[in-house]
Amino acid sequence: MEDRGVFAHEVVAVGMKAQEQGLARVTHSAQELFDHADGIIERLQNLTKMMIQKEFIPAAPEGIEKP
Repeated sequence: MEDRGVFAHEVVAVGMKAQEQGLARVTHSAQELFDHADGIIERLQNLTKMMIQKEFIPAAPEGIEKP
């Protein structure tokens, strides 16, 4: 998940489609959705790195993409 922007763009696409179809309870702009998703992904990546550094969780095995 090195390129968190890719995942954030997917969130935007899904969120905008949900709004378009009337499935979303609230409406947000594409930029708001992107910023929110990007922030969540960044926090989770940082948390994962910290947990690996403090040895709360093991690092990913070799050959698997690391956060």
